Amino acid sequence: MNNFLSAEPLLMARIKDKAGLSNVFSTIDLQGVTEKSQVVPAVHVIFDGYKPVSKAGNPDVIKLQQSWIIVVVVRNVSATHEASAVNEDAGPYILNAIQSLQGYKLSNEHSAIEIVAAPAPLIRAGFGYYPIKITTNVITRGIN
Repeated sequence: MNNFLSAEPLLMARIKDKAGLSNVFSTIDLQGVTEKSQVVPAVHVIFDGYKPVSKAGNPDVIKLQQSWIIVVVVRNVSATHEASAVNEDAGPYILNAIQSLQGYKLSNEHSAIEIVAAPAPLIRAGFGYYPIKITTNVITRGIN
């Protein structure tokens, strides 16, 4: 592995190709998603950290679980004080994003994607922000 964050462009390409969403962006954090001038519908890919999940018999080899948040963003101003219209618009995009990612192996350096518990959605002023959290594992090796 020569790029620890190589999953990001692979996730973006997979979503563009299989989820039917052409507006796919790299974003620093969840707060950054709501601060941007929104193009909708859109997806934002956010690196959410990593944790060690196992060590091999060799102390120079470790498996790390990377977490990524995929935020589906939609807008529906027909009912800005209710979630139902925004939810109805978001539902197909959320499903397409989940189905395009679940179980998919980004590369030989990544394990198959797993969908895990995500933060709650945020709906305000006709915008809906729906996070999908995923994980993938990578193996790193120490340099001797």
